Amino acid sequence: MHNDKTYVFIATQLKLLQGSAKGYRLEEDPYFTSWFNSLLVLDDKTSFDLSTTIQPERNLVVKGHRKNDSFTSNSSSENLESALQRKVSRRA
Repeated sequence: MHNDKTYVFIATQLKLLQGSAKGYRLEEDPYFTSWFNSLLVLDDKTSFDLSTTIQPERNLVVKGHRKNDSFTSNSSSENLESALQRKVSRRA
């Protein structure tokens, strides 16, 4: 468990970061905005499932069972695949 010194340190670092950030002025970039708004937004479970398929396999233990490559057998994989295909189709 963290102690009060840890929280004080984190709060101090956040204040310093906020102070530094006030010195910057970022101008809007329409190309970036367009690209960013076109990104597919995934829910947490789909995002996790996708990330575990593209990361090197590790022996993950979750709630007493070993995580295996169940992405293709997972019902959300059909949703992900169709969503990604729709996304690619829109760009074509």
